Amino acid sequence: MSAVRFLVADSSPALHTFARKMIVGYGFEANWIHTAASAETALALANDIAPHFVLTDCFSRKATTGLQLVETLRARLPGLRWALMSMELSSALGSRAATLGAMFQLRKPFTAPEMQTAMGKALETWG
Repeated sequence: MSAVRFLVADSSPALHTFARKMIVGYGFEANWIHTAASAETALALANDIAPHFVLTDCFSRKATTGLQLVETLRARLPGLRWALMSMELSSALGSRAATLGAMFQLRKPFTAPEMQTAMGKALETWG
């Protein structure tokens, strides 16, 4: 596969591990999958790696939210694809994410098959 760079922004190391294994399972190189424990760390990392796909938590109680992360990155990387995960997936948040072009949204906690299905459809749609 071509060098598609992924960025997973979530405070859970377990989710980082799961996402990495799942993305590698789709045929992508492990060294092109990067993780960050906060939106702020993800922004700094994105300056170095210029991700093609961001899978982010909402980070609703943080200074920089997942949606702010995406808005900032999309200003620099117009072709950025992304998806949202959140325990607090309200209709307002879901609507805002859809407006910002989220390829999928998952309410936490989700199952491995739910994540795999959503990511698989996103990757098929992407192309």
